[in-house]
Amino acid sequence: MKKSLSPLVKAIFSGCVEEQSKNDRRAIEEQSKSNRRAIEEQSKSDRRAIEEQSKSNRRAIEEQSKNDRTPIEEASKNSRRAVEQQSKNDRTTIEQQSKKPC
Repeated sequence: MKKSLSPLVKAIFSGCVEEQSKNDRRAIEEQSKSNRRAIEEQSKSDRRAIEEQSKSNRRAIEEQSKNDRTPIEEASKNSRRAVEQQSKNDRTTIEQQSKKPC
């Protein structure tokens, strides 16, 4: 024989289901908020890490550029000195040649 629930039991059961549904929705909303906050914090942290890495990379590139320029600048100075010395030697030779009697 099939027993039916009394209207009072149905009402209580229905109220419990509704209350549980509300609680579930609240829990889901809170979890969603918490997840969004965590994602935002992680994004901020990631951006800071990327910015720091970019700064570090720029400093390394600047340092490497400076290191690359130094030998080039030194070679240029040496070349200028060599040219100046050769010019001086040439002038000295010319002066000495011009002092010699023909």
